Amino acid sequence: MKKKINLLLIILWMILIFVMSSFNANDSANQSNIIVHFISYVFNINNLELLSFIVRKLAHFSEYFLLGLLVTIDFNVITKSTKYLTVMLSCFLTGIFTALIDESIQTFTPGRAGMVMDVWLDFSGFLFAFSFMTIYIKSHYMVK
Repeated sequence: MKKKINLLLIILWMILIFVMSSFNANDSANQSNIIVHFISYVFNINNLELLSFIVRKLAHFSEYFLLGLLVTIDFNVITKSTKYLTVMLSCFLTGIFTALIDESIQTFTPGRAGMVMDVWLDFSGFLFAFSFMTIYIKSHYMVK
């Protein structure tokens, strides 16, 4: 049952990523601008263009960081079986293919563009989560 819930969370998160990529440029900018204006107000930042760029790139990283956490937990990467490399490869392929599909969707969305840099940014968020979880779980099991 737990495995099915984890898989459902992964699928729902991927759908959310793809839906957000399908928003046109204006709708996407409006979403980001809510956060940009809040941060600008709280920290008295005047360079909204730079802040907007940072917020948008952090959004890429963080949405894939969460995907990486979900996938790492679901695939049970810390398995002691001989299929460890297969499990790792499956995790990596899930991350990179999701990022590729995400950016591909944006190429068909009005005012948006799929960018190779964003694929790497997405995947780096995924890899960071994967690495974090692997180190955390391994160190947790080694202590006990």
